Amino acid sequence: MTTQAKFHITTTNGRQRALWLRLFGSDVLPVTAAAPHEVYTPDGRARLVYDLDVVAIGTNGRRRLAAYIAARRWGTTFEAALRDVAFGWTVDATDCELVAEPVTEPVQNSRVETRSAISRPTVPPNGRTPRPRRKSRERRAYGRSLSGAIGHQPGLSLP
Repeated sequence: MTTQAKFHITTTNGRQRALWLRLFGSDVLPVTAAAPHEVYTPDGRARLVYDLDVVAIGTNGRRRLAAYIAARRWGTTFEAALRDVAFGWTVDATDCELVAEPVTEPVQNSRVETRSAISRPTVPPNGRTPRPRRKSRERRAYGRSLSGAIGHQPGLSLP
């Protein structure tokens, strides 16, 4: 990405920030306008969105975004997602805010090194948060009861 775009946004959402770092190498994205505009979903609800400046993110940024879209949408090929991104893409404005000062970013079409952008991944590759690990004692005792713990019920105690 370069600083060709006049307006940039950043996010306050941690998952969205991790996704932007993984896809674009930056948590600041170029947009076409300073104010979000309203669009309507197929079920009739209105939401505010920013239009992503697809020229400013470069060819590699568009390809990474298209690959992400193709992986997340069932039945969408990479080529179809790349065509969709080439016509423009919207970013939900719920957790986004406009950046006031100029942004210095990597050179356009440069290869993003994810490992250097994030010291430790905050979200696993599948996008789901991991469940906390149980203690080993709780894992071993799962589904069993100790002898005498459940009284008056035959077959539920350990020998």
